[in-house]
Amino acid sequence: MTSLSIYLNVVEKDEWGGEVFGPDSFPYCHEMCFVSKMDRAFRKERHWDETVSVKEWQRLCKILRPNIKPNRLKLFLTCDVADIELSDEFLQPLLQTPTLQLRECSIRLASGFLKPGNTGYHTPGSLQELAALARLNVQQAAEQLATNRSTQSFFRYGDLPKEIRFQILEHTELVSPFDLAWTSNQPEALAYQPHKSQFYEHRTFQYGTYGPAICCQKCSPRTDACACFLRHGAFSTTCTCWTMPTHFFLVDHQMKDDAENGRRYLRSLSLDHVSGQDVYHLPDSRGMEQWQECLSIINDEMNPRQLSLTIDLGFDKSSVYYSYGGDYKFVPDICYTREAEKVWTVGKVLADSLVGHVQLKNLFFHFMWPFEDHEEGIPTDRGLVLEKMVMGENYESTDRGKNERRHRWNGYQCDKDEGCPVCS
Repeated sequence: MTSLSIYLNVVEKDEWGGEVFGPDSFPYCHEMCFVSKMDRAFRKERHWDETVSVKEWQRLCKILRPNIKPNRLKLFLTCDVADIELSDEFLQPLLQTPTLQLRECSIRLASGFLKPGNTGYHTPGSLQELAALARLNVQQAAEQLATNRSTQSFFRYGDLPKEIRFQILEHTELVSPFDLAWTSNQPEALAYQPHKSQFYEHRTFQYGTYGPAICCQKCSPRTDACACFLRHGAFSTTCTCWTMPTHFFLVDHQMKDDAENGRRYLRSLSLDHVSGQDVYHLPDSRGMEQWQECLSIINDEMNPRQLSLTIDLGFDKSSVYYSYGGDYKFVPDICYTREAEKVWTVGKVLADSLVGHVQLKNLFFHFMWPFEDHEEGIPTDRGLVLEKMVMGENYESTDRGKNERRHRWNGYQCDKDEGCPVCS
């Protein structure tokens, strides 16, 4: 036996309560995630079938321990608990002496899909606590924790030459494997979406421009439940999901300075505009104040002459429909036009702030709907007007890969009907 999946929770529709994310609003990455929203999390008031499950799990561990070769078995354990103190009961059989020496291991102790009101719901703090507990036990089971550490093996990072320090950082999580998008997620939006940050979203999903990121899908088999540490109270030795490595800023002053100096190596930066926030970047707004701070960082801490800046003011028709109407209500065409003109006004304000203040390598403006003005059936990219206004009349963004970059960046939703020049 080389692989084993254990799912201890019981599906019982009569037991679950409260709303959960549906498939239309939350992209499930594993097959069991959609079904597991109706699972009954283990509670102190034990049901008879839960008692049987625990006893069978304990018995299974006793059978596996003497019969499984070391570093051979891949074990994937899912046991969602409603009470944190119950987690030790399920983890103890796995770590009894002699410990199972697993090749790979993932443990999930709580689901992050549930909304407040569900009996299995956990706050972000509770999920993080369970994720840390799962991580400790997974690393022990997979023997990833060093038992005998000698102080002689440590070295002073700050004593290394700058060139070597930077080469070390290139192989750390300080380098994101994909694009990051700045976001201003509100605290209430983070209450039941622990995978989101208050400051950024990483774009790994294919379902649209805005929404939660799908996990790497390597934390557990696709047919199992997700064990991503960013979304659940879970941890896996095979998970490759990325999170902002804030610990690099806390080691010492030298490490913090080196990490912050990484800004000068940025070659691409994007600004997304969400429909419905049309006043966010208008003069005297908080958004414009933050935008001016961003321009100061670009000039003072980055290399703007090597930077490609993308300002995406795109929105699709469906977002306007649900903002103004929804539920099969008729939305007049004037609403779509009005929204487009508001966004166009925001674009001109942003372009004005760039003129004479920042010298960029490339500048790309995007407008999705209406993506273009039609003159005698010939589409005209509205963004070209603002690009030439900032970069000069001879600037041609299309020749510099404007549309190919936008189409290739997996955070965008391309739609022929919305005017994507690559899809059309």
